[in-house]
Order: sequence, then C-alpha cells, then structure tokens
Amino acid sequence: MPLKDNVKPVMVKLAMYDRTQGIYKSKPQLFTLKNTLTGPQLTTGAVIKTANNKVSFAIQAFDQISGSANRDGIYTAELFVDNKLQIKYLMDSVGYDETRYMNAHIDYTLDFNGGVYLQHLSRLPGNLSSVYHPREADGVVYLNDTEVHDARVVIHDAYGNSSTLNFKIQYDPTLSKPVPVSSVSQAFIPNYVNILEKPDFEVYMKEDALYDTAFSFYYKTTPSGTNAVTAMHQLNEPSVPLHSAITIRLKPERAIPEEWKSKLIIERTFRGSRTVRKANWQDGWMAAEFSDFGFYRGYVDLEPPVVPGIGSGDTVNLSGKTSIAFTPTDNFGIKSFRAELNGEWIRFTNDKARTWIYKFDERCPYGVHHLRVRVEDLAGNITIKEWWFKRSAYTPPVKKAPVKKATSTKKPVAKKTTVKKPVAKKK
Repeated sequence: MPLKDNVKPVMVKLAMYDRTQGIYKSKPQLFTLKNTLTGPQLTTGAVIKTANNKVSFAIQAFDQISGSANRDGIYTAELFVDNKLQIKYLMDSVGYDETRYMNAHIDYTLDFNGGVYLQHLSRLPGNLSSVYHPREADGVVYLNDTEVHDARVVIHDAYGNSSTLNFKIQYDPTLSKPVPVSSVSQAFIPNYVNILEKPDFEVYMKEDALYDTAFSFYYKTTPSGTNAVTAMHQLNEPSVPLHSAITIRLKPERAIPEEWKSKLIIERTFRGSRTVRKANWQDGWMAAEFSDFGFYRGYVDLEPPVVPGIGSGDTVNLSGKTSIAFTPTDNFGIKSFRAELNGEWIRFTNDKARTWIYKFDERCPYGVHHLRVRVEDLAGNITIKEWWFKRSAYTPPVKKAPVKKATSTKKPVAKKTTVKKPVAKKK
C-alpha cells in the first residue's frame, strides 16, 4: 500500500551568488525565510537589491512524509523570473555514473567548511548531469536594467505537494563597492585541460576535472619528515571539488638510487584526511593521481608491513578458538593481504581495511594445519609469516572431587580425675 503524504516541502533559506565571478570565489548572500499560511516569505522584505547584474540562486529545503519526523530531500525545484522558467532540477532516475555530480549541484565549498547545505538553482559550467532542464539553460539571471523583477521559486515533493516563495530582485549599481586588488593567479577553467608548472611541481587536469572556474593557490614548504624526498607542495584546498582525478608530479630534492625508484609514494594530506598513492618514476619526477586538492609530498618507503603473530610455540594451540584475526600495520598503508591454509588460498573477510578475519569452517577441521600469510604495502614491501597450529574439540575441564579433611588416628587420652577423700568432722 503506497504511503500517503500531505505535508508540503519546507524552504529554510534562499541564497544569492555573484556570477560575475566563479562560484568558488563568491560567498553567497543568505536570506532567512519564515513559513506562513500562504507560504514561505523573506524576513527582510520582498525586494532583494544587488550590486551585481549577473546572479544565481540556491535554496536550503527539505521534505517530510506525513507521520514522520525524518527530513528528506525535495524532488524538484523551479526558478522563474518575470514568469519565465529559468531552470528546473528534477531528482529522478539519476544514474550511478552521475552521482558524483552532486558535488556540483550543492554549494560544496560551504558544506565542506561546515556551513548550510544549499542546492543550486543553476547549472555550473562543468556540471554535465541530466538533472537540469531545459538542457541548454544555466539558470543564471542577467539583470540588464534597474527595474524591479518578479522572481519565484517553487519546490515539489514526489507526492505533488509544493511550496512557493515569491520575491523581487533589482539591480542597483550604487551598491557596488571597490573590489580589493588581489595577487594575480592562474585560472583553472572547466571544460578545458589545465596545467600548472613550477620548478619542482606540476599538475595536469583533464577537461572534466572542474565544475567551475577556480584560481590557483600554490605554496611550497620544506618541513622535516622521515624518509621525505621532496618538499611539501600545497595546491588549493579540497573545498573545491574535483570530478576526475588530477595528475600530480613532484621533483625530488636529492638523487634517488635506482633501487628506491620502485619504492616511492606520494602522500596527500589536509585537515587530518590522508590519501597515499604509489608513485611512478617519470624522467626524474614522481607522479601519481589524486581526487582532491591539498598538500602533497613524496617519500621513499623501505619499511615492510608488521604482521602480528597468532600465538607462541612450534605448534600454536588454537583449540577453543572460533577464528583467526590479523591487523597488520604499515607506515603508509596496506595494498594486499593473502592467506593460505595447507597450501590453498583461504578467504579472510576484511573490516574496513584494518582487520582480516577467518572464522573456522569445514576447510579447517580438527587437527594440525599450516598457515601462511603474505602482506604487501603500497610501495611493494612484503612481509611473509608462517605458523603451524592445531585445533581439537573443546573438552570441558574435569571437575575435581572435593578434598576431605584429614582425621587423626591417635586414641584419645583419658583425663585423670582426682577423688578427694571425705574429711571427718570433729565432734
């Protein structure tokens, strides 16, 4: 039986962006909404004045089903200006190969930094998903005069319930403020190949890497680090999302011996997040692909993984155990884990790339067995360990009879009694 829903979706905030520049450089102007019997309204009045003649909008909104307190996403949203549809997005039948475009549908930068979750009512230049209609529309509003224009946002849920926000928009050039002069940096443009080259750092981005224009921010430092072979290079921040992987190339600061070239890795870090990739050696450079901006540094990794044991003795006694578990560790990360029981591969399940577990089954009957474990890290260092172990059926311990207290064998010695003779009384 289908669910019934009579609850209208709710709009919480309206956001406006300056689209004379890239979305990642424009901080949205937020407008809080109040919900009334006639629908949502701006709390600051119905007219929005702007110093920009090219703007776009986004909304914070949610839906609820009758009888449920859970907040769900809205099904569709439409933007009208002067009663003309500017753009519409429809969350219906989104293919798995398009799900990453959600990072272009929301204000990813604001969300990454803990801000409001906003959904764009415009299509970013590098967003090729199928959720926006018409296909040729971008949703950007061009204010070519100083007249007041009617605007309307309508949101719907999947059951036909809707909410409408009516407001007005006006371009006012007198509100313009001097733009501070900033240092000139290279622009990364969506739908084009982008390359940034420094003396010991390079990045290559494919045409589909970016959703909107982003300006490069590059900084180089040389902090201390064990086994580091390059400087630390920062390229932008991961608050600017990437759709496809970018290629990072680093030039070592010292000569790399031939035997090290197969043991090089590049590490990306930012605010506690960490990604490690095996580096390819390319004519004096280290290269690897990453899906986020951040800090990059190259290392040589000569340390093999550490694999803990399963017990002590020539033949480890695992009787009474139900499983074997390994949590190998490595300074940069584990690439592969393989276990063989009596020469045959045996399946260990993996818990979030940390612990490998094998629960005893028919492949490991009672008796003596040989176990071989091979662990390889990202740089190709390998650790192999082998054990003999035995299993037997669980036998409960034999209860010991209670110990009786010892009794003495000596005969009791009779106590001597003294009989007093009666004393005659004198007459």
